[in-house]
Amino acid sequence: MDDWSIVAGNANGVPGLEGPPLGQTVREIWRALDAVGRYVTLMRRASSEGERQAYIAAIDRQSARLDALGRVVVEQCRAGLMGAADGWDVMG
Repeated sequence: MDDWSIVAGNANGVPGLEGPPLGQTVREIWRALDAVGRYVTLMRRASSEGERQAYIAAIDRQSARLDALGRVVVEQCRAGLMGAADGWDVMG
């Protein structure tokens, strides 16, 4: 299980409320949001510079950045997440 926080917005990308860390894989989060077609931002705090770089390398094909707190932030519309429908994990 991964410790991700999630921010969900509506289909127009309007930010929503940030939830608590989720003990779910990225795949489970995408599946949970799939039916409502929401944009999501997933954040995970990396414990070291090496871990941050590993996350960024692993999700390089997606939209990723580091925030001011050093968290890896993945911003992606569920509909545009390559391979999610067949169970491919971005991180998880």
